[in-house]
Amino acid sequence: MVMRSTLARPASDSNSAAEAQALTAQCGDQSNLRGKDLDQALDALPQSARQDLREAGEAYRQYRVGWLSRATRRAYDKYLQAQGIREGIRGYSHGIELLGYAWRKGIVKQ
Repeated sequence: MVMRSTLARPASDSNSAAEAQALTAQCGDQSNLRGKDLDQALDALPQSARQDLREAGEAYRQYRVGWLSRATRRAYDKYLQAQGIREGIRGYSHGIELLGYAWRKGIVKQ
């Protein structure tokens, strides 16, 4: 697998990495985008961003260690709670959703 850099992409496609990263963050919690909403979000991305997401997903699945992922998620949840985010990962995911909404509406710039 060859990982590509956004630096090598045309200027018209330069936001692909940021768009893919925002979508990945929003999809990180499995309660977020699903079905038609996910399809619409993916369709809105440039082809290169969709390809990047596919390649990243393949790499993740290839090297994922189930028990370690679960332990890491629990530890991160406890860390967020210790930092004052009462709902842990769920609360953090809500903040990411709000940031994504603000970004799409132009309230927050890159």
